[in-house]
Amino acid sequence: MTLILLSSPEKFHPCLPSSAKQLPSPEALVPLTGYDDVQSRAQASLRGCPYREVRKTTCLFHKGVLLLRGEVSSFYLKQIAQTVLMNVEGVKHIVNTIHVRTADASITAKQA
Repeated sequence: MTLILLSSPEKFHPCLPSSAKQLPSPEALVPLTGYDDVQSRAQASLRGCPYREVRKTTCLFHKGVLLLRGEVSSFYLKQIAQTVLMNVEGVKHIVNTIHVRTADASITAKQA
């Protein structure tokens, strides 16, 4: 990873307070590798999807396995949610437990 530092940050961000114009310590620039970081990146990927139902799904991450949860209206959207997460760094396996609502299930629910 290459870092390029600009000589005068206030030139590009005049609204920043003077305390924010100091460069961060090198430790602050090291990428996080914890479970929360992978899960956050996965959730951000889902939130960036153009399909509203996919954006509503959630995921949990533990030891390289990403558990995908939620409910969508088609198997296509279930596959889209899984595909969105395939390139998240740190994920070795995806377990897709998204439930697909069927027309029969919604009719049965309305009759009950």
